[in-house]
Amino acid sequence: MIPMLIEDAIRIKLKSDMHPAIISDYELAYALGLACKKLNIQTDNDLKKMRENVIVGFKSFNKKGLEDENLINMIEVYEVSNNAPDNEKVQELINMGYSNN
Repeated sequence: MIPMLIEDAIRIKLKSDMHPAIISDYELAYALGLACKKLNIQTDNDLKKMRENVIVGFKSFNKKGLEDENLINMIEVYEVSNNAPDNEKVQELINMGYSNN
């Protein structure tokens, strides 16, 4: 249930023109999965490392609209805060994001 709510939250934020923000490492995990798929890079178990790789990848990425802009901004602004204690859920969310593009 929780992964579906997080997926819905990120999908809504991607479409928003109100400068949306990621509010948890769980949301970040899903967003990073989406980004890794767009950038064609491997996911990782370490959110900090994966976030860094995604930010580097976005430097040469050709944005295609509001959703891409929001995804990039949300990932760049949010710092990993270790507020997602369930590592299995984090991995599930990364995989959902990666496979739901």
